Amino acid sequence: MSKPVNPPQYHLPASVDDKGRLNTPAAAISYFEAAGITELFCTTLDQRMALIYPMDIWARNLEVMANARDASGAAKRTAFRARAFGGEVKLDKAGRILLPSNLRAALDIEKQPVWLDFHNGVVKVMTKPVYEAEMQLAKAHAADDQAADQHDDTDREHQHHQTGDASQ
Repeated sequence: MSKPVNPPQYHLPASVDDKGRLNTPAAAISYFEAAGITELFCTTLDQRMALIYPMDIWARNLEVMANARDASGAAKRTAFRARAFGGEVKLDKAGRILLPSNLRAALDIEKQPVWLDFHNGVVKVMTKPVYEAEMQLAKAHAADDQAADQHDDTDREHQHHQTGDASQ
């Protein structure tokens, strides 16, 4: 059985050149290669940041959206936006990803630094203003987030004592 491959666990600085090619960092290329990821779908859902999905994850997302009954209108609109701005992409021999032209225009992402964040199988591509806004939001909520984490730890500890589970 093969060992699962973990994506980079930190934000990777990168850049998009004047032709709209994402200059993919070596750590990201190594991850894609080790995980056997060759087909990708790149889009945006919020017109703030690009999202790069391995094709199998993107196909599952489309399936979930197609089968959504409770929020079918929202799911259909999300799928429409994703297709309007998205496209299938691949790494070229130099390790670059040519971002779809409609996506580049929507995000004004050419000729600038970006940051890559691997999360739940998806790569978020953030421009400097988006990255800085996300950082400010994270900093502004740091105390609340730490308190919530401590509360979660206390809840787990309490559950283990109730069940007699001392394994953790």
